[in-house]
Amino acid sequence: MSFTAVVIPNGQHMISSTDRGRFFGIPRFVYGTAFKGDRSTLLVEQALRKGYVGIDTASVTKNYQEKLVADGVKIILAEQELEREGLYVQTKFTPFVEGKDPTHYPYDTKADIGTQVHDSIASSLKNFDMTTIDGALWPVYIDNMTLHSPCPRLKDTLVVWKVFETYVPSRITTLGISNVDLPTLQKLYDSAKVKPALVQNRFAPETG
Repeated sequence: MSFTAVVIPNGQHMISSTDRGRFFGIPRFVYGTAFKGDRSTLLVEQALRKGYVGIDTASVTKNYQEKLVADGVKIILAEQELEREGLYVQTKFTPFVEGKDPTHYPYDTKADIGTQVHDSIASSLKNFDMTTIDGALWPVYIDNMTLHSPCPRLKDTLVVWKVFETYVPSRITTLGISNVDLPTLQKLYDSAKVKPALVQNRFAPETG
């Protein structure tokens, strides 16, 4: 058994609220969409109907189906069960790892790291573009973009973060990082203009 802990610096914004028309902070419970496969749309729709207002996904298609997750959100918005400003959407940029299937990534894995990040974010924004729902003028943005894991080289991790920062606050509200050790997090924090709003790490019995 394992679980994911989300750490918010200084313990701030632990309770969901809205500010300037966007979700501010993070809900106490976020619905995870990994390994849901073809059932992602149905399960996200059900989760939102049951009271979840936070959704966690990722753009890499090996374990996630971001587009299907977004489709579940669109169903709820179309039925006016929830407004976009009352929903927290968190997705991730996943760095390519040699030996993995490049078709699972929403970018050209042979492109430079900056281009990969731009293309991944563009794909996520397209998936979560709600402007066509019943003609409503829903704003197009992501509440949190998380770096799924640090790149093998620290300098590439810092490049990813600098690209992330160019989208804040117009298209991305906050930034985060997952699967990160403390030394890497500290170096990232020290160099970042937009500081990480959350750290999402998995804990298991074998890790103590």
